[in-house]
Amino acid sequence: YFARYGNGKGIRVKREERRHIVAQHGKEVLVVEDDLHLDRGQFNKIAPLLEDYAGRPADMKKYEAVHLVDFGLHKDKVIEKIHFDIPMKKLSDLAHVKLTEIYPRKAAANLNSRGVTADKKKHQSVEFVYDYECEHGAWHNQRSAFFEAEAVNLDGVKDGIYIELDKFWVNFDKANTEAHPKSIGEFIDNLKKHFGIDRPKIYAFKAKSAHKVKDKKNWTSLAEWGYKQ
Repeated sequence: YFARYGNGKGIRVKREERRHIVAQHGKEVLVVEDDLHLDRGQFNKIAPLLEDYAGRPADMKKYEAVHLVDFGLHKDKVIEKIHFDIPMKKLSDLAHVKLTEIYPRKAAANLNSRGVTADKKKHQSVEFVYDYECEHGAWHNQRSAFFEAEAVNLDGVKDGIYIELDKFWVNFDKANTEAHPKSIGEFIDNLKKHFGIDRPKIYAFKAKSAHKVKDKKNWTSLAEWGYKQ
């Protein structure tokens, strides 16, 4: 497999599965052979090559991206078949650095396996409001960024509009599950553009608590509300 590690917009170093390696002129890219096959710890060896941090050796070269390559059990055959002649370093030769040395402890504690910082409060909460002001696109992996945690008085809200969340994917309706939160803002903006409808306040509930509003007369799913407009 090929995996690319690099810096994303607004988030720390992240990992992306790739089918190929793209070399760009003028960019410092390193190819690393995964000779350790670790379930954990790869990030500790690769992040130091991409980040600036206190204690970073002055002679350590910084890269814009690192490609991790695993040839499996048939390395020689694979290299010969695809004519792979790119210079590589071995993962075992890279220094292992604690994440707390690269990132503040608070940030490192919320770092998931793909390098995305997660908002711990949001992942513990079950009630949210959709944030129209979120400027991230559909490429953004931290989907919780599109929501603000908010306690909701279920009986006190008049004509509430809600969506159901599953790991911060949106279950819009039966035909559109696991929609990216970005698509919700685009859906509302299209209604505003074509029908002049103002943006409504959209509440969001995790799947385990969405049943609390489904049977209440003062609540309507966003899909049902949208189809009526």
